[in-house]
Amino acid sequence: MKNIGLVIALIISGGIVGAATAVYYYWSQATRLPAWYSTQDVVVPTEETIEAARDRVTQRLTIASDRAEVDEALDSAEFNELMMTAIADNSSYSPLLAGAKGFNTTIEGDQLRTGAVVNLADISPNQLQPREREFLQRLTDTFPDLVDREIYVGLEGQPTVANDVLMLDDSTTIQIGELKFPLAEVANRLGISEQELRHGITVGLGVGGVDISEIEFSGDRALVRGAAQ
Repeated sequence: MKNIGLVIALIISGGIVGAATAVYYYWSQATRLPAWYSTQDVVVPTEETIEAARDRVTQRLTIASDRAEVDEALDSAEFNELMMTAIADNSSYSPLLAGAKGFNTTIEGDQLRTGAVVNLADISPNQLQPREREFLQRLTDTFPDLVDREIYVGLEGQPTVANDVLMLDDSTTIQIGELKFPLAEVANRLGISEQELRHGITVGLGVGGVDISEIEFSGDRALVRGAAQ
């Protein structure tokens, strides 16, 4: 395994046994799959499920079409569908979503956790745009030992919404398995600026017929406010 700073430090200090333990811990954490992936109701993002989710979310938010304002509380399953359709429209995420075996979003207080179980080897570079192909290559070069196996890749942070765009705060981490990495560290490993990475992880929340101006998270629900078009 590569790029394991803790392991290198332990070897240099002569802690060979400790280093072996650290290698095992790092690997087991990086390859651990989330509990939701073992359930029977896993959402697999395909063209059909994404379009069906888009239709349900649009109908849910525009159910009172005679109102100028939108003010609807979405449960976790409904907000998961909103996130999945939004991410499907975001070119920075589409390489991961294309190879996803399952997708999940959870709300815990004011924290948002969203991600997918993917197999990077199942993503065909020939079906990607040049920028997406470059992103996939950087990802596989950065984490070569995680290729050709199912892994969880996700984001966790406190979100804000402005002009139909969901952004995460400075405490946002990128998660691989159970390991969490600050944005600055991930940007450095991918060879891009933190600003470029931040731009890449913003998510446009455009839903047909609705301009979303605010989302308030409470418990396991998301209160979506905006204006009907």
